[in-house]
Amino acid sequence: MKTSLLLSIFFICIGSASIAQEFTKIHSVKILHPVAVSMDRQGQVYIADDRGNIDLYDQDGQWKLNYSPAQITNVTMLDSWNALRILVFYEDFQEIRILDRFLSPGPVYQLQDMGIGYASLATFTGENHFWILDQQEQGLARIDGRNFNRIGFTSFDLLFDTDILDFTWMQEYQNLLFISEANKGILLFDNFGNYKTTIPAKGVDYFSFFGDQLVTVQSRELVLTNIYDYSIKKIPLERDYDYFLIGPKKAFGITENQLDIFSW
Repeated sequence: MKTSLLLSIFFICIGSASIAQEFTKIHSVKILHPVAVSMDRQGQVYIADDRGNIDLYDQDGQWKLNYSPAQITNVTMLDSWNALRILVFYEDFQEIRILDRFLSPGPVYQLQDMGIGYASLATFTGENHFWILDQQEQGLARIDGRNFNRIGFTSFDLLFDTDILDFTWMQEYQNLLFISEANKGILLFDNFGNYKTTIPAKGVDYFSFFGDQLVTVQSRELVLTNIYDYSIKKIPLERDYDYFLIGPKKAFGITENQLDIFSW
């Protein structure tokens, strides 16, 4: 029997259309200790566990593929927006591994070869270059993915109190770069690395996107923040999910040991 969970009726603006939505929980899948998750453009979900394994679930929440690393390690960042080139960043090894759409391993890039002292987060730019948060230089580096040359750098020294910075997640979306920082909120930069503003969502470890909405979970509420006018809609949740992603066909709530799939 399907378990129905009415989260709320809300409106999401996609272009000029406003569509009323209702989430209904249809089934759950047991998973093990997720540490990073990501969704591609098609609405497929990638979940990395604490042993470095990455599982791919299709748009309907059905398991599809698995990647298992040769060495047990912790995945720090996962960027699958472009499903043909999936970025996996390992802070412990200070390296970026690229997987293809079948989760087969491809190139491995060492961050020291990019002139990075020590990185805490790394993700793709919109042009398939790299954004790197350089902890040693206290700034945001934009690195050419072809020759590893630095093509941009934003120093945080004049923008923030660098002694208290605690970055948790980073993703470029619609030519904007979003970085969650535990003490300040979600920092917003343009696609050249220029700081624009801070969205006041403190303590957020993870965020995702749907349409023009920034999606976060805060205090057992799904919070949708418009990335252009910063208007907010809140939806009560029956439980406090660690991750929540909304795709074109299904939505996914993820806890320490369970993947909940919702229709809408």
